[in-house]
Amino acid sequence: MQTKKEMPSNPLNTVPLEDALRLTNPGAFGTMIKPIGSLCNLKCNYCYYIGRDLGGNSCNKLITTEILKRYISDYISSQKVDTVTFCWHGGEPTLAGIDFFRKALTFQKECADAQGKRVINTLQTNGSNITPEWCELFAQN
Repeated sequence: MQTKKEMPSNPLNTVPLEDALRLTNPGAFGTMIKPIGSLCNLKCNYCYYIGRDLGGNSCNKLITTEILKRYISDYISSQKVDTVTFCWHGGEPTLAGIDFFRKALTFQKECADAQGKRVINTLQTNGSNITPEWCELFAQN
């Protein structure tokens, strides 16, 4: 009869890294990407950013192409699963512009194809910037 391997007793009730890695495979994790920081085109009274000091304009800069490309490559490479999910968040991520997302999709395709992985994108949006051009991009991807 096979029994479950017992974890060593630990007075601090912690799990050594080696055991944590063994217990959490396959290695998948998620992040939310804020391509334009907390910038938003609305001021909704329920927003959790309203009234918070988020560093002024310094946190509302568009991610550079170099950082975007590296992030996508590193994120896909770090996933030990076949399907990798990107969650675009904000503020309002569509303020980054449709060309930004076209570029991101191109980088994702290059990296995912090279590693035999599939990419899924999700987008948290207030919907106010969605045009037929955005809808076409969503439908194609």
